[in-house]
Amino acid sequence: MIHDQHCHTSYSLDSKASIKEYAKIANKYNTKYFVCTDHIEFDSLYNNQNWTVDYESLKQDLKEIGQIYPNITPLLGIEIGYRKDHLDDMVKTINGEDFDVVNMSIHDNGIYDYYVRESFIEVGLTNMLDIYFNNIIDGLNTFTDFNVLSHFDYGFKTAYKIDDSLRIEQFEDKVRQIFRKVIELDKTLEINLKVQFALKDTNHLQTWLKWYYEEGGRKLTISSDAHEIKFYEDYYQSVHEMIRKVKSIGFTNLCYFIKRKEYQYEI
Repeated sequence: MIHDQHCHTSYSLDSKASIKEYAKIANKYNTKYFVCTDHIEFDSLYNNQNWTVDYESLKQDLKEIGQIYPNITPLLGIEIGYRKDHLDDMVKTINGEDFDVVNMSIHDNGIYDYYVRESFIEVGLTNMLDIYFNNIIDGLNTFTDFNVLSHFDYGFKTAYKIDDSLRIEQFEDKVRQIFRKVIELDKTLEINLKVQFALKDTNHLQTWLKWYYEEGGRKLTISSDAHEIKFYEDYYQSVHEMIRKVKSIGFTNLCYFIKRKEYQYEI
């Protein structure tokens, strides 16, 4: 039973993808569940505004999907960007809807945007990655009302695209610290295919999966983070190869969520 736990539709400010086109692809691959996790960001450095979602319209679209494809169960998810200065807003947003899955990500800290190359060049790649990984650790220590930690290597991807000699091994202590906290909180770690495809470094994934397994981590999702239709279909065409890599480390299950409750299926 394969289904994506992280994708973005036109309800996200950085996507124009049709939710109905996503559902069409999900149906093509006999997906049991369809969930979209559109962005909520507070005072985003990307465009200096809050990223919001019209949940009433989104829920109506999901209802229509269930009617068009009765074999698919539509679910409501969210990718919420952690910002320490907006904790109350995060809590209010999550309490405001009956979400099935909450993905937490770290895109910026109010000073630096971890997508922007210029910030890494200005501060220095190693220094910025220290800031980034510390930001994740701070988020895990501060906010716990989520299910999945999304793309912990998001900032590493930006640095790598500037200098492809960088290796995740240079940050092993910080990464293992992140993994230990995820495990302590009983949360799930995401393999983000958008990041992995951008890195094009097969050793990167194998290395950190091994660390996560060694620390005792067993809870994983494999997600597309699609912002366009083509990438969503690419997920279904490549996910089985990713599962093979996951199984080679020793993992036997993947996680999914309904009404914030964790379920697992064997791979």
